[in-house]
Amino acid sequence: MLQTVSPIENVRKKGYAEMVSERRVMQILECHLNLLNVILVGGYLPDRVINLILQYLNNSISKSNMYNLLQPRLDIILFEIIFPLMHFSDNDQKLWEEDPHEYVRKGYDIIEDLYSTRIAAMDNVSELVRKRGKENLQNHVGHLRAKGAWVAGQYAHIDFSDPNSFRKALHSVVTGMCDPDLHVRVEFVFALRLFVEACKYLNKIQPILPQLLDEFFKLMNEVENEDLVFTLEIIVDKFGEEMAPYALGLCQNLAAAFWKCINMAEEGDDPGALAAVGCLRAISTILESDWAIDLFPKILVPLDNYISRSTAHFLTYKYTNYQQSLWNMISSVIGDKNLEDGVIEPTPKVIQVVFQHCKGQVDHWAELYIRITIERLRRYKKPYLKCLLVQVIADTLYYNAPLILNILQKLGIAT
Repeated sequence: MLQTVSPIENVRKKGYAEMVSERRVMQILECHLNLLNVILVGGYLPDRVINLILQYLNNSISKSNMYNLLQPRLDIILFEIIFPLMHFSDNDQKLWEEDPHEYVRKGYDIIEDLYSTRIAAMDNVSELVRKRGKENLQNHVGHLRAKGAWVAGQYAHIDFSDPNSFRKALHSVVTGMCDPDLHVRVEFVFALRLFVEACKYLNKIQPILPQLLDEFFKLMNEVENEDLVFTLEIIVDKFGEEMAPYALGLCQNLAAAFWKCINMAEEGDDPGALAAVGCLRAISTILESDWAIDLFPKILVPLDNYISRSTAHFLTYKYTNYQQSLWNMISSVIGDKNLEDGVIEPTPKVIQVVFQHCKGQVDHWAELYIRITIERLRRYKKPYLKCLLVQVIADTLYYNAPLILNILQKLGIAT
């Protein structure tokens, strides 16, 4: 028959528990710590006794008054008692070699865990980490800050119940990129990559984008690292058109990093070669971004200068076929039916520059440029772009009238 406990009895038990908690638990904890001193001086304690002592310490960690007594001795308890208990001992090695079946049984036996000093020691460390963990991103020891950065990255993909937790963690990671130690800054960059990948709403990162890029540029001047470039590539890919104002600076820094990596690769440094490839890949990502075409009209002046002032280099440079590259660019832009007139306008002007300054040296390109110009001319009715396209035909006739007339007859334009 079940007996019920009266409310008065409950009050008595609660009062007794509070009295013991206030007056006796500290003395009991002190006794347990004194017992552990036996191990420190090389004495003997049965495994079951050690197990129970560690269990008591485990329960003390979450209670502030008991932890205050425990904390000054934690270094000794951890490094001279608990960690040695967790080590693979000579007895473990002997059992491993002589009786593997028993070794396996002990490793998975629940009853064995009740007596195991190793399990109790592991539980103690686990409880310390869970209940008394310390924030390491601001730790005065550099390698602990680096480990803290790594741990922060592992939490990036967690769905926090409080969105502010993600924002605070991200802010800590960005702040860590200004750390005085290079090793730590690099670890924070890797953590940042995980946060950028996990970020569903870019407005959390967008306000700090200029700060991020500044820190990236500083790091790229200090260290050549493929993962560093890969992180930058992910940021460029993720932010898309928001990166347009920074495109020039990005490409300049990536180009500088590329040449540094190439110099390292020539000295036989394989990581340098990998980082160089990463730089090219990041530049490619920038150039292929959706917003890159918006900057296309700005390309006319530098191309005009280059072709008109360095014509021989443009025509004869043996390591890069600039003529082919120019054709690839112009044909892709002028042949795109979805682009607006304002974006396309520089292309006929660039074609004019080629035929004006390369007289007698680009005959093999004439038909290709004439063909694509005629095709675009047939599709468009807006006067300004049509005038530019007609001017291309006029310039090609000035370049070589007999050749161009033959091409126009071949295309059915002239008779």
